[in-house]
Amino acid sequence: MAWAIEWGSQWGERAPTDFENETLLHPEAGRVAPGLVLARAYEHLASCYGDWKVAHRGRIYYHRDIDADDRILAYTRYTASAALVAVHNLDIHRSRRVTIPLDWLPWTPQKSDLVFDSYAQLGLTTTDAESDPTQQGARIGVAPLQTRLYRLSATLS
Repeated sequence: MAWAIEWGSQWGERAPTDFENETLLHPEAGRVAPGLVLARAYEHLASCYGDWKVAHRGRIYYHRDIDADDRILAYTRYTASAALVAVHNLDIHRSRRVTIPLDWLPWTPQKSDLVFDSYAQLGLTTTDAESDPTQQGARIGVAPLQTRLYRLSATLS
């Protein structure tokens, strides 16, 4: 995830020119210390991590073969009543939509909350990164180099 956030920041702030010189895409950010936005994103992620009890315990399930081009890294950390789903798009050019199967969980997810979005933390916007639940699992869209974390909770019985 750190790789995706770092490359996302570099990709979002600078771009090579025809002469392979970096050109500042946002001149208004020229007076801001390099990496400040990235540092704030890391600080926010670290502060959230302390609040996510499921991130400190439980098991990890890696989702494989969910993207034909193998450009999505997705995994779920889960306990008996909660889960944290992480989806990382490692593709620098294309948005991706994948279905994360959740039928293997020992409980039925009741709701999902987006708890971290690298694009939002870096001040970037996207229109195709919304999540929608399906019968097969959670259908999640991620923009190029975007990371999204969702917290799932169990159905109350």
